Amino acid sequence: MKRLLVLGIVFLMVMGVMITGCGGGQVDPETDTETQEPQTIVFYSTSGFDEYYNEVLIPMFEKAYAGKYEVIYARGGTAEVISKIRAQGDDVRINILTTGLDGWAAGIEAGLWEELYPRHKTVIKHDRLNEMAKGYIERHDGKGVAIFVDHGGPAIAYNQDRVPNPPRTFAALKEWVEQNPGKFMYAAVPHSGPARGFYFGLIQSLAEDMHNPDALTLTWDYLKEIGETIEAYPSGTSPTFTFLFDGTVDIVAHTPTWFAGSYSRGELPPNIGLAILEDAKQLTDTHAFVIPKNLSKRRKEAALAFLSFAMSAEPQAQLFARVKIPANKDAKIEHILPEYKELFNRVLEIYPQELTDGSKLVISEETSVLFPDPMTMLRHYELWNEKIGAGR
Repeated sequence: MKRLLVLGIVFLMVMGVMITGCGGGQVDPETDTETQEPQTIVFYSTSGFDEYYNEVLIPMFEKAYAGKYEVIYARGGTAEVISKIRAQGDDVRINILTTGLDGWAAGIEAGLWEELYPRHKTVIKHDRLNEMAKGYIERHDGKGVAIFVDHGGPAIAYNQDRVPNPPRTFAALKEWVEQNPGKFMYAAVPHSGPARGFYFGLIQSLAEDMHNPDALTLTWDYLKEIGETIEAYPSGTSPTFTFLFDGTVDIVAHTPTWFAGSYSRGELPPNIGLAILEDAKQLTDTHAFVIPKNLSKRRKEAALAFLSFAMSAEPQAQLFARVKIPANKDAKIEHILPEYKELFNRVLEIYPQELTDGSKLVISEETSVLFPDPMTMLRHYELWNEKIGAGR
């Protein structure tokens, strides 16, 4: 009996040590959903927009879930992040990404993105999305969800001191470039939103078919002619702005939303203006949330929780102050948090009036058009690289 009592005490001591060793959340994060530590969500942006994703959305999400999740925010180029996901193989550790149309298409071609529609249609609030957001989801086979829509050009930013009467059509721009060699620039089309707006706006202005890239002729002729005085096509948009600001060039491709956002944050020199190129509809741009395949069950559940919150009305409404039109129709101006209302008013002050109704930004089928489907976009990029970008 005494021996049994001793064994019982030893057993309880061993169990006590085991329990103590497992305390404080030090458990297998892939299997124990009761861990006391917040679960980590790794969120990558390949499309920038830190001022919303990192500074607004993530803090709102972490506050709403009161310590259940901790979001690690990271930035990377599309090719870099796609390579990282591929390298992680069957144990992907990036929960969720935002990407532009280039990364959305590239990830689909690589077979990396999880189906969100119709599989997770309630998570993405599909029945509450505007028609343009739904259109982009359909074009991308449901493998991602459009976060917002905005005016993606064609437009130009220009030095008002040197260009008092900016060109407002593609034909007038061509004449200006011929008279001012070396003073116009746009970035590589596959890697720049403003460049894409410029390129697809040009196709429209010349009455060619953006859905049939192999049939383009006038577009390549135009780009080759103006390209004779363009020294380089930067691999991203930011260098074109640097060259505009320092006086190296006088006009660059831009977008209304990017321009207004920069202005509202005090990032633009006072001599920089914006002009809409009026002989084409505005391209409707977007970012997308995508979730990689090969996530563990727990990581995927966390990603879906973040996605469901991000697509709900209140966090979506904060996009108004960042010069975006929320994908969720339930997001209203009155949902803008008090700390962002002044920012929203500054946006409306500078935004091209032909693209607003006086109280908010407006996108309609009369003034805007969606970009082509992903495979067509990739073909455009191939052809632009081959015919225009090669050797620069």
